[in-house]
Amino acid sequence: MQKKPITIAAAGALILGYATTCQAVSWKAGDWDLSMSGEINVNNVWTQCEKSQDASQIDGGLVCTEGSGSGGDRQNFSVQNGLLPASIVFGAETQQQGWDISGQVGLFPGIATNDPAGGGGPNIRGAGAFENTGLGTTGLDIRQVFLKFSRDDVGTFKLGRDYGLFGFDAIVNDMTIQGVGAVQSNPGQPANTTLGSIGTGYVYTDIFAQSDYTTPSLHGLTATIGVFEPLDPVNLSGDSAFAKGQKVSNPGTHGQIRYEFDTDSVDGFLSTDFIQQDQPGLTNASNDQLSGHSFGWDVTGKVNVAGLSLLGYYYTGKGLGTTAPFFDAFDTQGKERDSDGFLAQATYTFGATTLGVNYGESNLDQTRNDPNTLLDQHRKYTVGVYHNLTDNLLLVGEYTDFRAKNHAGDKNTSSNVNAGAMFSF
Repeated sequence: MQKKPITIAAAGALILGYATTCQAVSWKAGDWDLSMSGEINVNNVWTQCEKSQDASQIDGGLVCTEGSGSGGDRQNFSVQNGLLPASIVFGAETQQQGWDISGQVGLFPGIATNDPAGGGGPNIRGAGAFENTGLGTTGLDIRQVFLKFSRDDVGTFKLGRDYGLFGFDAIVNDMTIQGVGAVQSNPGQPANTTLGSIGTGYVYTDIFAQSDYTTPSLHGLTATIGVFEPLDPVNLSGDSAFAKGQKVSNPGTHGQIRYEFDTDSVDGFLSTDFIQQDQPGLTNASNDQLSGHSFGWDVTGKVNVAGLSLLGYYYTGKGLGTTAPFFDAFDTQGKERDSDGFLAQATYTFGATTLGVNYGESNLDQTRNDPNTLLDQHRKYTVGVYHNLTDNLLLVGEYTDFRAKNHAGDKNTSSNVNAGAMFSF
């Protein structure tokens, strides 16, 4: 089977479990087509944090400061995964009575010691988690367990656990999906993933238990609508309302309209998404019952001309939050915060090498109940080089400048350099 060089878009699709047949190991078993694909990425990351004497209080800010998870060091070194953990994805498909049916399971292990025994998970800190000691272990992230069935004249149904629609086209086309981008606020105690451009240009698409329907393609135009189990809001800043288990009476809903085009000289796509859900389980610090509603809308466009690729993304929302769905989306009285952001990216590929730069901002508005120390903005730029040493081995180098600002105008700044490699099949 002939292999193709790894490109940014192809690697993103592979890692997120949407590998094409030519990128996966496949074999026949009776009437079944079985497949296995995956990747392993390892990065050496040097991070420089804000000096302790210059550090500002930014509630919900993710820029590292001296002493944040680093034993008092301003400069930190780690060997870790990048924006994505490693992955191994198993698939099975067949055709029965005119229907194409398939299933997929995706396992995503990390390499950093972050046994989540104390709470949280492999991607978010909990009490006692992320202790880098001898006899430690890493966490396994099971992101995908879903089934699909489709027919050309009917469309496609997908049911199970998988990535959401909102923000998906931004992250899968983000060049830092192959690298590191911005690091989290505790560089000395890495999680299974870094931030990439999450929280600095887009809200993480996240992973939902969902049931979706996608129409057949009409000259490149498709539409998807679905329901998902609602997520609890997260009080990352300490200034927000929170939930202890949703009292769900209505599902969350999300949808997408997508148009793909391909001519002799230009190809690309344009898509728009929405996401919404009620927040009936919302409470404040006094455990008073509150209620709220979350809504987000985005638009993504990408154009490829010869070796040049241009990507633009914009989102806005109310009660959507920042960084991840419904993080700091409500003030302490349950009032929805407005948020928005954008990502702009340009990459150029010549031979086996891709050069790229992207810049993004995410903004979180203040309500009358909020302190001025609340996070106002995250912004970041990354410059990267991605070189296919072989068809299945990619070398990565990046520099990232990461900044956070609160509503008083105080700022923190960090930067990181990473060099690593990605193996995929």
